Amino acid sequence: MAKNNGDVRLGIPRTLFYFVYFPLWERFFTELGVTVVKSAETSKPILDAGVEYTVTDACVPIKLMHGHVAQLVGQGVDYLFVPRIVSTNGRSVYCPKFLGLPDMLRSSVPELPPLIDVRYDARKGRGEAMRCALLAAAALGVDCDRTHVEAAFKTAYDEHKRYEKLLESGLAPEQAMQALRHPNSDLGAEPLRCTRDGCELNIVVVGYPYLLYDKFINRNLITKLGEMGARVLTSDMLSEQALMPQRTRIPKDLFWTFSEKVVCAAYHYLDRPSVVDGMIHLTAFSCGPDSVVGKLLETRAAECDNTPFMSLMIDEHTGEAGVLTRLEAFVDMIRRREKVAKPERTPPPAERPRRLFTKRVRKVTFPFMGTLPAVFDELLSELGNEVIMPARPNRSTLTLGTAHAPEFACLPLKILLGTYLEAIERGADTIVTSGGIGPCRAGLYTMVQDVVLKQLGVDVDIITLEPPRIDIRDFVHKIDVLNAKHVPLVQLARLVWRAWKKITVLDELERLTSHVRAHQASPGITAPVWRKVQSLVNSARTLSELASARSESRSLLEAVPKKPGYTALRVGIVGEIYVLIEPSSNLELEEMLGEMGVETTRSIYMTGWAHESNLLGRPDERKAHSAEVAAKPYLAEMIGGHGQESVGHAVEFARAGFDGVIQLSPFTCIPEIVAKSALDRVSMDFGLPVLSISFDEQTGKAGLLTRVEAFVDLLQRRRTALVGRTD
Repeated sequence: MAKNNGDVRLGIPRTLFYFVYFPLWERFFTELGVTVVKSAETSKPILDAGVEYTVTDACVPIKLMHGHVAQLVGQGVDYLFVPRIVSTNGRSVYCPKFLGLPDMLRSSVPELPPLIDVRYDARKGRGEAMRCALLAAAALGVDCDRTHVEAAFKTAYDEHKRYEKLLESGLAPEQAMQALRHPNSDLGAEPLRCTRDGCELNIVVVGYPYLLYDKFINRNLITKLGEMGARVLTSDMLSEQALMPQRTRIPKDLFWTFSEKVVCAAYHYLDRPSVVDGMIHLTAFSCGPDSVVGKLLETRAAECDNTPFMSLMIDEHTGEAGVLTRLEAFVDMIRRREKVAKPERTPPPAERPRRLFTKRVRKVTFPFMGTLPAVFDELLSELGNEVIMPARPNRSTLTLGTAHAPEFACLPLKILLGTYLEAIERGADTIVTSGGIGPCRAGLYTMVQDVVLKQLGVDVDIITLEPPRIDIRDFVHKIDVLNAKHVPLVQLARLVWRAWKKITVLDELERLTSHVRAHQASPGITAPVWRKVQSLVNSARTLSELASARSESRSLLEAVPKKPGYTALRVGIVGEIYVLIEPSSNLELEEMLGEMGVETTRSIYMTGWAHESNLLGRPDERKAHSAEVAAKPYLAEMIGGHGQESVGHAVEFARAGFDGVIQLSPFTCIPEIVAKSALDRVSMDFGLPVLSISFDEQTGKAGLLTRVEAFVDLLQRRRTALVGRTD
């Protein structure tokens, strides 16, 4: 029997978007007659529950979300409100963990009530918010007509605007919420202001609201600063009009809404040295976006007369004493610093300046990635450039990149940075690579690498080929800059087509090599044949030579002696594109599996990367549509990178009868962390063994070999058991 509106209990977790939108949500559902139940303030039991339910690699905010949801489940709410918020400003989006949050919860928290997970994307137009309000009301099954729902939303939206004004006035979220409910009540001491007589310091604290205002997880940071005589300034005290001009100071638009606000607020305050004595960046351990944000803030603070800057990282293990010690040291350092009157800095330009490159013969290098280097060498050389061929990455390359990269930058960024530094040492003056539009941070690699190289005093041009639909003039300009020989357009098209055909042939032969290696009669006999095959294909200078090389290569591979009557295990490999395609980054995992008699098939090969990066192939063409469809029941949103495709391809591998799936990802890769949670459900639904492997600079081959051997042994015993049951 349907409940009356007042009997419907709707749970809202007191974390993540709670600090931004709870007054709007509470007022809207209350106007509909629904009873809103929010979870308790964060506590150790809530955090412990979140750690228990969440995948290991998740950041502490996601662990908190799982804990708060579990707490609401324990209260017996009828529904949980966890909207899938994609974009709120019609331009930027949110971190992949937000985009996949409802799916993560369904995969991890037991006995969930129905989730109200309406998808909100302001890029769809002005009516999107009202559409979501109507969908949420319908999902609750409340007895309200459209007019009532629309009126409730308008009332709630007005409440939200009042809430934002209260935040701008310096109130903390909980205080602002109290002021909305009881306008004439005594709010007590304002925690964002100095609580000690003789407040002499202004310290900016920037960070995401779910870290900044959760007193438990940040160990009461704001109150502690107040007790030390510091007034705290935050991004919420700034209006949209104050923040947005700062966007032009960021070399490239950030993909993530919260991150953009943090950077713009920091830049705004750093332009006002008469107001700001120091800045603290509050961040969560392994936060992917903050590996970019932190570098930008650190660099800008140094440029602004070395404004005192500290990055304070927290996770579930952070202790109050440690936070207090660091704050005391930071505040003491600021007090000891000599104060000098400084003028306000020049306002930023209205538009981001366009960077133009001169056309000349360049010494170019590029990422070392799979079978691409030789193909790119040929293409760029024929355009009149001197190619400094990147060396195959090794441990030294990674060590070099790690030494200069942001701490929680992912493995590909570190390897690529090391690769570039090695090539620059050999004379390279130009880096050519691809960009991206997010929400994966890979599209911001070159921005971070450019900042690092400038700090190292390296003079090098980074030509980033962004998707043409972002700025076709910029794309054409960069292609023209690289065309030092003024190759005519028709001939240029032929060169690109030949490069594309080479990559296609190499992909085909790489797949065949995987099959042959798994069935080879003796260990190691396929490896030299694969090297010979690559040499034959890369030596071809015409399409007819390429066809001959393909035919000869297939004959060479098919001639490799095979074990008679052997049927190899089949393993699908999914994950982040760089560690999937570049063997040096995954410690030659596919070759390792092949030597164990396992045939591997990857979810993406070089042709797929060339399509998506727009370096070759047609702009914006993606080949993963079927995988996206297959992923929908487990991960309904495109979360950036190849997270959704990883899930979808795993489903497709399961349906195709593969024996198992291995997921490869760099440590801190958020799309793959979200995917990992969804893969748990795929594994259970299909009875498919899944092994998730995370790589960083600490990963060793011996440990990887042990894990892989155990997984292969599991697959072999499982196949034997299945065959036995069939017999």
